[in-house]
Amino acid sequence: MNSDNTILQKLYHGTVEEAKTILTDNPKYKLANIELSEAIEDFKILLNDNLKSHLDVILKLQKEVNRVYDYENFAYGFKIGAGLLSEALTDLSNIPKKYVPPSFI
Repeated sequence: MNSDNTILQKLYHGTVEEAKTILTDNPKYKLANIELSEAIEDFKILLNDNLKSHLDVILKLQKEVNRVYDYENFAYGFKIGAGLLSEALTDLSNIPKKYVPPSFI
């Protein structure tokens, strides 16, 4: 593995951006996204320029709320995973010795 591609290197250089790299291939997500985009465009046809501008502000705010919410979900999941790993590595008494690396004993 190239050291420039490690998670640690990406974190250090600030190039880890999960929101830009996580792509879903879930067909339900894709369909809902298409339907939402079409519904917004259909709705905009009914609005005058002033109301379209207001809608754009609302959609931009919703996007920011979603971004923050996604980050909080990611952080929460990361903390749970780190906590589980910590528990597993600090309480080795319930793990059969054959599964514990010698350096942890």
